[in-house]
Amino acid sequence: MDAKKQKEPSESPKPQRKILLMALSASGRTGIAKKFIDETWPQDDKAYYKPTIDYERHTRVICGTEFVVFDCGGQTAFMDQFTGKLAEFMFSKVASLVFCVNASANGIGQISRAKYYFDLALHRLETYSPSAMVFLILTKMDLVPESLEEEVVEAIITYILHQVPKKVIIFHTSIFDYTATQAVESIIRANLQVFDPVISQLNGKRFKTLEDPFHTQAIQEALRILKSTD
Repeated sequence: MDAKKQKEPSESPKPQRKILLMALSASGRTGIAKKFIDETWPQDDKAYYKPTIDYERHTRVICGTEFVVFDCGGQTAFMDQFTGKLAEFMFSKVASLVFCVNASANGIGQISRAKYYFDLALHRLETYSPSAMVFLILTKMDLVPESLEEEVVEAIITYILHQVPKKVIIFHTSIFDYTATQAVESIIRANLQVFDPVISQLNGKRFKTLEDPFHTQAIQEALRILKSTD
């Protein structure tokens, strides 16, 4: 009588971390998403910049953990869907919400819309994934003149985090240094539970290679308007 074939032990399922990436259009979210998907992606490669339609789902295994990255389109119609009828699907089982805010003059001009959707996202998160971590990334810091950088960062953070009870970890990123990579690596480590809180204070060296104007006057005017709403 033949011996019974022994079943090969099935491979245990990998732990999953769902990362929800949200931002208004043109806020640099795609650059952050690409860093989650492929750390070798050159952030200044404009071939990768195209509007995200609806949402894109990507997976990547890191240290035995499967990261499922939802890159959510930033157009108003999509943001309304994600926080409305698709809220349960989008915000369930989320490990981390990563919300990007454009720190340039254009971004500050839309700060009230960014605040609206950030608050709405936090509300949905509290309903469907209350233990999720929250990260706020101020993008396009290379478009902020260094003389105004501290003032811009303080104004945006004060406005966005007004009446936000949940702990939020903040990063500043530029396409001309490694701050985007550092931010993503820190978020990954946080989800792997080996997070060092000191990393949240990252403020990488800025490489001043940008030739385009900073639109300093527009930023100053936007700051004046922003402060007048306090």
